[in-house]
Amino acid sequence: MEDASSVAHKGVIESVKGTSVRVHFTAHSACSTCHARGACSLSEVENKYVDVLQTTGDYRVGDEVQVLLERNLGIKAVLYGYVWPLVLLLAVLFGVYLITRNEAVAALSGLSALVPYYLFLYFLRDRINRSFHFTLRKPV
Repeated sequence: MEDASSVAHKGVIESVKGTSVRVHFTAHSACSTCHARGACSLSEVENKYVDVLQTTGDYRVGDEVQVLLERNLGIKAVLYGYVWPLVLLLAVLFGVYLITRNEAVAALSGLSALVPYYLFLYFLRDRINRSFHFTLRKPV
């Protein structure tokens, strides 16, 4: 039973190395259940992998499991990946436009501001990764 504070995805264990378990699951877009998905190019099915540090439980390759992530950590990921870059882009775009009155310079500056932001995230990826805790659970 999934509680309201976490998000669960069903997956299959791909490999087990020490306390690290690699899980494969298929992510379906929200429109994958739509009756028109065959004619629509928006519906997507994507294979994803996640490495879970698991210290308890007996997991073997091929076992079906549920990968759980706390809901507030999902919100944190969306903030890092989408919201803060959008805020940065818009702030730089409008700030530079107000100073220069040149749309091209403002647009290039806004896009250029994203490069150091994503480099910053890249260099802090290990620290950020430690703050996201996935857990495994065998389905009932």
